[in-house]
Amino acid sequence: SRKPTVRQLQTRATRSTVPAWCLTARSPVSVEHGHTPTTSGADASAQGRSDAIGATQGCTRIEAWQRLGPRHARSADKPREILIALRLSRHETAAEGIDMRILNPGEVDLIPRESLPRHVALIIDGNRRWAFGRGIPADRAHDGASAAIGRAVVEAHRLRIPYLTFYCMSTENLGRSDKELQELLSLDRWLWPTRLIEVLVSVKAEIDVIGDISDTKYRREVFEPIFSVNRTKIPEISVSFAVNYGGRRELERAAARPGGIAANLYNQHPDVDLLIRTSGEQRISNFMIWQCAYAEFVFMDTLWPDFTAVHLDSALAEYASRQRRMGH
Repeated sequence: SRKPTVRQLQTRATRSTVPAWCLTARSPVSVEHGHTPTTSGADASAQGRSDAIGATQGCTRIEAWQRLGPRHARSADKPREILIALRLSRHETAAEGIDMRILNPGEVDLIPRESLPRHVALIIDGNRRWAFGRGIPADRAHDGASAAIGRAVVEAHRLRIPYLTFYCMSTENLGRSDKELQELLSLDRWLWPTRLIEVLVSVKAEIDVIGDISDTKYRREVFEPIFSVNRTKIPEISVSFAVNYGGRRELERAAARPGGIAANLYNQHPDVDLLIRTSGEQRISNFMIWQCAYAEFVFMDTLWPDFTAVHLDSALAEYASRQRRMGH
């Protein structure tokens, strides 16, 4: 059978079933949904890529995505050339840190499936800065987090990535102000609203919560939305939420039990292949220390509530372009 053209792949991507509530005004998916911009000429040459990259200098990520338009890979049957074409061009600036090209809808579908990670972990950082920029009080700063989680889950499921882990609350977060902490502990409102639960059910997700959820500061009822979800017999994706989680605490807990550390971690998912952190910070903040031993790190300046499927695709392309030697 004939392979689909790039245009067909792009059209499929724009028709993906992303729930409407997951789409934000700044989301490239919402801008693109039902509309595919066009460009003329063959722009897959090295000069074309250079010109396109140069055209995005000084732009926001969304503006850069909109300027680039669809890119036509002329070597669709040569995986290595595709990865080179999709490799994210990075540059250093004092203000922006590491920048990366945002992919167009459909480009990620050109990456061979075996080049994609099995386990993606995400540090969902930047919620308070996102709120501050919009005049939202700090105690409501996490209101945009669940929509971004929904977008990431839907896209990862579409790409058949089997494991996702979201770093939602660290043990250190419990040291915040009483007003902010009260809102932060209302997980059933900002982290697991009904609409996100519906997304998780629709993709047949196996749901897990890792961390010390026995802490008395947590009301048991905030976990009811996630624990009351009917478990699917044949899950299509596993989604874990790290709540009151600390990597050091997990290792201390595991080391104190018989059987070894690996056998006593919070869950037995495979090691993390790709760790993504939003908001421009470049550290792992005590997250999955054991599991990230050989993970590839991708840091982006996008604040978490602005994170979209296209940002995830771009991080996946960066991961696929790297050579993982695992010490060999």
